[in-house]
Amino acid sequence: RIVPPDLTCHFYQHDLKQGTQVLVLSHAAKKYLAVVFAGTDDLRTSVADGDIYLKPFGGNNDSPPLIAGRVHAGFDNSVFQHGLAERLLTIVEHHLQPDYRLFTAGHSLGAADAVLLATDMVLQKDKQWNVTSINFGCARIGNRVWMDAVNELSPRLQVWRLVLGWDLVPRLPSYPFEHVGHTIQMTGNETKIYYHHYGNVSKGYASVPSTWGATPYVWVPGALSSHRMIKYLAHLEQVQDQFSLTKFETLDDTPIADDDDFYINPPDDVILMSDDPDDMLLLLKE
Repeated sequence: RIVPPDLTCHFYQHDLKQGTQVLVLSHAAKKYLAVVFAGTDDLRTSVADGDIYLKPFGGNNDSPPLIAGRVHAGFDNSVFQHGLAERLLTIVEHHLQPDYRLFTAGHSLGAADAVLLATDMVLQKDKQWNVTSINFGCARIGNRVWMDAVNELSPRLQVWRLVLGWDLVPRLPSYPFEHVGHTIQMTGNETKIYYHHYGNVSKGYASVPSTWGATPYVWVPGALSSHRMIKYLAHLEQVQDQFSLTKFETLDDTPIADDDDFYINPPDDVILMSDDPDDMLLLLKE
């Protein structure tokens, strides 16, 4: 497919061994550069999804990992094997302008890849990049140690995971895998943001409901159907007029005041970088 005329494609690759598809795009007028990963689209990527043993982050077992914890081997291999991550970092460094915002994005396996690459970008000490990862239907990626380490990279790294209804994939794999970043749960006309997915009692933020992980198993065919990217896009188009997020869910269900809004056409506006968790809500609009 040809990218729209207002976007410039700097790189595209479909790794035939891993099945990973990725492209690097920039928008000069809106001043951003994005690395976008495709989701599971063939047998090779399905195998990667199923390769669930844990390994150190970064693909290199012979050197100390850049961050604590362990991650899903299939996801990690799809980014760091065969030199893909190194090539992407080189391309980003070449095309990223000083006033550009930097994004990663993806769906399904591509969503996990986007989070892993964003983490690697922020850990490049000589770059000092701020990265926002916006993804759809992302599976759990690493263990709790890795989750805590990644969440501590905020505000330089912001991870926002959109989950449509009963989509089954974000509920997988099970223990010991955990979610990083914030969950944007879209159910019907209702949309809620959960701070770091599991909440934070000391800050007054609520976790996702206790039944969140089990709900899709009630109706597996519908849960699998909800995972399709076309379903996510159709839902966002349907609710775009009333789609506005201004707060994280709180323990007492009382909104915490915030001046920020989240719009549905990323990545198009300003990303706030602040130590205040309320200021970490995205501003994404035309």
